[in-house]
Amino acid sequence: MRFCTKLVSNLLFLLLSLFLPLKSISDDFSEGYKIGDNFYTGGYLSTEYEKSDEKEAFLVDDLAFLLYGENDRWDFVSEFEAKNLYIKQNLPIKTEESNLNFSIERIYLTYYIDDYKTVTIGKFNSPVGFWNIIPINVLRDTTSSPYIVEKSFPKLTSGICYRYALNENFDFLYITLQNNEDIDSSYNNFKIKKHYGITLELEKTSGIFKISGGYFKQRDNKESIYTVFAFRKIEPNYTFTIESSLNKIDLYSTIFYDIYLQHVQNLNEHYYLIARFEKFRTYKDDIFTVDKKFEENILTLGLTYRPYPNVAIKGEYNRYSMQNNDKWLFSFSFMF
Repeated sequence: MRFCTKLVSNLLFLLLSLFLPLKSISDDFSEGYKIGDNFYTGGYLSTEYEKSDEKEAFLVDDLAFLLYGENDRWDFVSEFEAKNLYIKQNLPIKTEESNLNFSIERIYLTYYIDDYKTVTIGKFNSPVGFWNIIPINVLRDTTSSPYIVEKSFPKLTSGICYRYALNENFDFLYITLQNNEDIDSSYNNFKIKKHYGITLELEKTSGIFKISGGYFKQRDNKESIYTVFAFRKIEPNYTFTIESSLNKIDLYSTIFYDIYLQHVQNLNEHYYLIARFEKFRTYKDDIFTVDKKFEENILTLGLTYRPYPNVAIKGEYNRYSMQNNDKWLFSFSFMF
């Protein structure tokens, strides 16, 4: 009870900080609170409600604090996050849990060598696809994420990323290297000790293309290779995205795949209608089945309301073709 009271009071404080005109906050809420000439502090919070035949739960999903800054030659980002801060579940059993342990989700420094070359050192989002480089709920299109970002490649890399602009159109080549243990592996989808990747990003009149390939090795010495193709077309009234992956794990002879197509329709400046279809093949260690391989189709329909750029209220329905896991998801999230 004491925790709930403290949580509610903190949420009220964050909401007041978000909407009241404070002089200490920058003109752009997304920049947070200014510290000195080059640094800012801020954060984000996300709450979520899930309802299905098998599960009903409310959770304060993420609470994160950020310190970041920049000047002409460098950028710095650090993010400390408590995942599943509070969970109250009614189905399948009644439980109530809290977690006040903060972990390092991201911490990195980017140095601009010149107009064409940059080097990033630290723990950062792997530059693969489009969804993976937007890790914050409030900025994403839906509360749920496509399966591809969970089981195809490491979401986070603790190492070095070299980015080179190929031309004046700023088509980019990314080279990612990790040959060490993760910097705090709490929020990485794979617990890795090696990751070597390369990504080519091309911007054409028809849209943005990204092609990635890589190899990673987990702590238990499982080795995997992957390739990811992504395409995004952005128009004034809609955004269309395709991402697909092929993944080979050394323990299995099967090549696993995933592909999703997503259309986001801008109804107006505040409302967005989302439709996503995803098809994937995975392995039995991931989903409990007697088969060594498992195929699934997921249809997601959602509506997102953004009263302000840093606030999102989302609702969606997920329909599964094989699993008995159809569900409703609702979330409220904001940056401060």
